[in-house]
Amino acid sequence: QRRQRRLAGRKMAKESIPVVDLSLGEEACVLEVKRACETYGFFYLTGVDKVVTGDLCVNSVFEGAGRFFQLPQEKKDTFKAKRIDEHPFGYQSAVLENIKLDPTGQKLPDQREQLKFGRGTYLLDYHAFMNRKTKYCPGSGGAEGSNAAAGSQQASKDDASSEEETHFSHILLFSFLTQQHQKYCPGSGGAEGSNAAAGSQQASKDDDTHVVWLSEEGTEKAWRSEVNAYFEHVSKLGHHILTLLSRSLGLESQEYFDQFFDRALELMNFNYYHPTKSDLAAGKLGCGSHTDYGMITILMTDKVPGLQVCKDKAQSESSREWIDVEPRENHFVVNVGDMLERWSNGRYVSNLHRVNGGGQERLSIAFFFEPNVNARIVPLGRLFADQKGPREYQDVVYGEWLAEKYKKTGGSVVA
Repeated sequence: QRRQRRLAGRKMAKESIPVVDLSLGEEACVLEVKRACETYGFFYLTGVDKVVTGDLCVNSVFEGAGRFFQLPQEKKDTFKAKRIDEHPFGYQSAVLENIKLDPTGQKLPDQREQLKFGRGTYLLDYHAFMNRKTKYCPGSGGAEGSNAAAGSQQASKDDASSEEETHFSHILLFSFLTQQHQKYCPGSGGAEGSNAAAGSQQASKDDDTHVVWLSEEGTEKAWRSEVNAYFEHVSKLGHHILTLLSRSLGLESQEYFDQFFDRALELMNFNYYHPTKSDLAAGKLGCGSHTDYGMITILMTDKVPGLQVCKDKAQSESSREWIDVEPRENHFVVNVGDMLERWSNGRYVSNLHRVNGGGQERLSIAFFFEPNVNARIVPLGRLFADQKGPREYQDVVYGEWLAEKYKKTGGSVVA
């Protein structure tokens, strides 16, 4: 019976996810985004030069990533997070660390390696939040939610004032930064107090937005600069997509989501999938079936197929059909994450997806565009009122959700 269940996962649907072309104008894009998010939860995105100016250097960024993953293991290991306060950045081998994105459905770990980047603010905010002595959620409300106090909803049981909790969070952030600011200098290789790399700047307050490299071993300065530029370009694209999402949901302000993303947890992963053919019956995949944790994921892939999205995750495991998301030149793949599904009260679908490898090496760049660590996600009141149905999701603080997901998957971060 178990074998039949797994074999059923091979059912393939001859369909394709929608395409959103930013060159066609915002009105057309909003309608297509709405259709895509309500059905597959995935869409191709093209025409991004209308939003992001400058060369994304996609080909050279991929080439450099390919060179990195061919480095000797001991050099790749220098990029590992050495301490808990560097998690989740750096190098990780799912095979060596036995990481499974679908622990119940996989016998074997994901057949891939990853290199993860983010801003200094990610480490600062995430670890300050995880080490807090009291729960806090400053700047996380919204008039569209079930509580009307925009920007100041409380998560603590003692209902401490928003000002006090905001002050406490800044103390934690500054304290953490004081210990770390010399370590995380862009282009400095992590050396304490190093100012050698051109353009490096020391963080002196809790707003270090530079991309953090835990090491530079075996990599070229030019490639690192291209990676940093790519990160900034896709971050800008993510903020534009927020506007499309607000409009597609019929919110009064197209900037509604901005208040939750002024210190967004943005994480970028290089994913290298081994040239190992997946075996569904044996529970062996490039990465197991999962949904993404945050708001949206913006993915760029090489020319090798493997990504599959579930046609309808509400179906039983044995009945699910899977759609191949074929690589398209100059197209991103964007998908809905768990937080957007919750914000929309289930109207938008955070869909299951996986990598079913065909035995070829495969590279992808996944950019996880996630809310502030202390953002309280409250289902948008008007949406479940319009649906004339019950509220489907309870409030959740994003940092708490993220910590729980890390715990379940052994510290890995999605596709």
